Amino acid sequence: MTWWLIALLFLAAFGPVFWLIPGRRERQLAAMRQRARTLGMQVELCHLPELNPKPEDRVTAGGERTETVIRCVAYRLPYGRKLDHVPVWRLQRDARSGNGMFAGWCEQIQGSASQDYWAELGEILPGLPPDCIAIECDRHQVSCYWRERTDPDNALMTVNRIAENLEKIKKLQLITEQIEDNSNTLAE
Repeated sequence: MTWWLIALLFLAAFGPVFWLIPGRRERQLAAMRQRARTLGMQVELCHLPELNPKPEDRVTAGGERTETVIRCVAYRLPYGRKLDHVPVWRLQRDARSGNGMFAGWCEQIQGSASQDYWAELGEILPGLPPDCIAIECDRHQVSCYWRERTDPDNALMTVNRIAENLEKIKKLQLITEQIEDNSNTLAE
């Protein structure tokens, strides 16, 4: 009987400490995010607006409107400098979107680019993970928004694949900036 009491006291005293030990999923996420950082990416928890929310997600049980968002993680690859002459855009997955430039993606685009630019981007998109929610380029960085749903065996390989694809988009942006800079120099 005293052994049971000692065991119970031990569990009561040290049980909460065991809850602090990260589980397998937390260790996998930490390894993925650390790998991303070693590849030059920044990792940020964020959210995106839900493009096609279900009706029950738009209203609370009390009848108040809510903003529907998707919680995700942004893996960002900075350009290293501000680019002034590149298109700024976001492509967000939307299964119902089929009449834009890219099937299955809803586009928000500011600025213009050549058909070759969009064609090359279209070749990069299939290389992104299936749970990639959005891809975005602004004047400072290119970002991949995803839910980090990958099996443990392919986790680091998936991060490498994201890095490769973000690097391709970064190069595309840098080339576009260089072309615009050269054309502006020639025009002067």
